[in-house]
Amino acid sequence: MRYDYGEIDHCCQNFNLMDRWLDAEGLERRGIVGHAGARLTRSRDIVEVALGRLRENEPIFLHAIGVDIECMRPERVWRDALLECDLQQ
Repeated sequence: MRYDYGEIDHCCQNFNLMDRWLDAEGLERRGIVGHAGARLTRSRDIVEVALGRLRENEPIFLHAIGVDIECMRPERVWRDALLECDLQQ
């Protein structure tokens, strides 16, 4: 089933979780590129790790309801999308 949605408007603070997950699996290297610190990883690894976590917990990158006002709206959008999908089945 396809569900079209607009751009998600929420903070990206929980995307920092990716660093821990990539580090835990030995998939991220840190070093210097030019004069700046850099994190290097394959895009394929980022996608695989993110999809694995999203399969376990779809709203993993959103704050819990009430923690951050910017993340409350997408939580409602996500919940409404699930309801709509259930109604279409």
